[in-house]
Amino acid sequence: MNHFQMSRPIFRKLMLSLAFFAFQIPSFCQSDSLIRYFSRSHSPYIFTQTGVVPKGYLYMEARAGKFIPTESKRLPLNISLVLDRSGSMSGDKIEYVRRAASFVVDNLQPEDVLSIVSYDDVVAVEFPSSQVLNKELIKNKIRNLTDRGSTNLSGGMLEGFKQVKSTYKSGYVNRVLLLSDGLANAGVTDPALLRNMVTEKVRTDGISLSTFGVGADFNEDLMTSLAENGSGNYYFIESPDKIPAIFDQELKGLLSVVAQNMDLELVLPEGVQIDKVFGYPYKVEKGVLKIDFRDIFSEDTKGVLVRFSLSQPVKTSYLFSSSLRFTDAQTGKEKTLKSNEEVKSTQDSVLFSKQIDTLVDNQITLFEANEVMKEAAMQADKRNFEGARKLILKNSVDIKRKIKPGSKNSKEIMALDSMNTKYEESLKDIESKTDFDYKMIQKEVKSNAYKIKTKRVKK
Repeated sequence: MNHFQMSRPIFRKLMLSLAFFAFQIPSFCQSDSLIRYFSRSHSPYIFTQTGVVPKGYLYMEARAGKFIPTESKRLPLNISLVLDRSGSMSGDKIEYVRRAASFVVDNLQPEDVLSIVSYDDVVAVEFPSSQVLNKELIKNKIRNLTDRGSTNLSGGMLEGFKQVKSTYKSGYVNRVLLLSDGLANAGVTDPALLRNMVTEKVRTDGISLSTFGVGADFNEDLMTSLAENGSGNYYFIESPDKIPAIFDQELKGLLSVVAQNMDLELVLPEGVQIDKVFGYPYKVEKGVLKIDFRDIFSEDTKGVLVRFSLSQPVKTSYLFSSSLRFTDAQTGKEKTLKSNEEVKSTQDSVLFSKQIDTLVDNQITLFEANEVMKEAAMQADKRNFEGARKLILKNSVDIKRKIKPGSKNSKEIMALDSMNTKYEESLKDIESKTDFDYKMIQKEVKSNAYKIKTKRVKK
């Protein structure tokens, strides 16, 4: 067979690969191995008119392909299980936590590093950070966990970070997994201080945090914020029997890391101000927007929408240059993908409208409507149910306006519409709900909003 020929199986595989790229990613997307990155503006033009501050949008997305690692190729883990054992964890909850923790142990390899921390009003290291060499010993310690005391969430979390740091290794997945079913009522309880602690641990130690909230009584706003600022994941576990499956979901992600130390930088053109960034926590330093993604897993998507405005006088064009940097998990090499988007100013509204990018337009609808759903939930938290109903009803109208029968609508928008409609129904008689049902409704809608924002909606 000469170099112009190939076998039928190889040819078929090549054609399938080309088809995947043609339908799944933009033609101008940069890619390297399993990571693909692109940026797109709402339109090649930004509409300007006298007396109005011009505004525009830029959408940036990093996507990981499917990766099924073998034991020899996957990154080793250095994780700490931080488990709430307060009095409210009695019965089914503590039993399912024991099952979930044992499940994690069963799926680790000798090169992995694990620690187990329990907390109520007292923080205890049940198993110090060590290689997983004696699984039965570790699981026996897990079986001895019982419920007791109050909830020193900060103490447990900080001990988890301490354990991971004590055995920190570059090239490992370094993460704390924090589970709670109640309110932080011992140790540090101020949400802002807790959030700052997590942000600092990620920045200085390179250790991420995922949070798991169980039942109706934990603070979902705090747990979501900790996960977001900890560059990890947040999970709402509505019933104790779901604990093992949710831990399984997180573990599968940790075992299929495609890239590490991933960060996104967007150089802002002169005369451009950031109004809002949807998707992830960010900072702006010396005209550069910076977002820290940390790890990205198989088939994971990181999407960021930037809403910006232009200062006067308006220039004729603006060049947005962005860079996605990461460490390839398989080779350990540092890599960079780049994208440039030029946006020209125009006073021709028709020219602007005719060239609107459908993908970006859908993302604007998605992120902004999702923000409204979160605002409605906040109003419901304040018992302003009428205000919440008005917001969610208007949201429903705005979302449905984007759904066109027979067209290829964004599956994300369809999912958001379904979630918004469900919350609209729940709000109709929410005043008559029991306190438990009310809390569960609020947790579900906020969890859904988080899934939409972080591209974790099942499609």
